[in-house]
Amino acid sequence: MLPLADACGFTGGSFQREYAGRLHRWDPADRARITAQLDAAYFPRYGLGRDDAEYMLSTFQGIHERVPLLGADSSTASRILRELEGLIAAIAGTPKDN
Repeated sequence: MLPLADACGFTGGSFQREYAGRLHRWDPADRARITAQLDAAYFPRYGLGRDDAEYMLSTFQGIHERVPLLGADSSTASRILRELEGLIAAIAGTPKDN
């Protein structure tokens, strides 16, 4: 995409100042939230509940370590499970307790 943006003249001026020459500037916390939501969405799609998801996530290495970007005591796995709980509650039509 960058060659196309360059050909159109979109790589200088305010683009350079605002996006540091990148086409999209991700907010790391927002990206982590969106990624967790997407990961969580696959479980109900395949008919898997929270217990199944927790087991499956337990088989992956490195996603149980605390990630400062996600919050005080949050890991990638715990963030996915929280998003999954919200999704399951929304599907069931009940509010999720925080």
